[in-house]
Amino acid sequence: MTGIAALVLSYIASRRVRAYKTLDLRLEVRKGYSDLNTLLKQELPSLLDCALNSRVAVATARGFALGGGFEAWKTSVRNDLAAVQALARELPDTHLDYRDSNVQELESKLVEINAMKRRATALHDKYRGELEADDRDRDRIREAHEASMRPRH
Repeated sequence: MTGIAALVLSYIASRRVRAYKTLDLRLEVRKGYSDLNTLLKQELPSLLDCALNSRVAVATARGFALGGGFEAWKTSVRNDLAAVQALARELPDTHLDYRDSNVQELESKLVEINAMKRRATALHDKYRGELEADDRDRDRIREAHEASMRPRH
């Protein structure tokens, strides 16, 4: 009799654990897609626009605004923005609740989220670096300007 009771309790506990795991995965998938949605549709386009404006200002100050290297960089920014927009189009509707998804489907979605996040993070890091480089260039331009304004003896 105790063996049967233990078997029933074990089965119930197993179902409960599976339900909790599925709920946790659903929440993680929804949060992952929500974070990606913000990154791809708001943060990255804004960052790329900021980086472009920053580079235009620095290139203009240095007299390189019309150079071929600068035009190639602008083309690269446009291509990266198109890549961000393509990634954003891959995102599912943010209102999906994934109630009908099983554990394997949810795990696959988490792998997909991580892959998309890696691509988005690489672009984010790239343009953060570009802004930092522009800041260093601004410092050099400012120092050169200040040096040229000092009286020479």
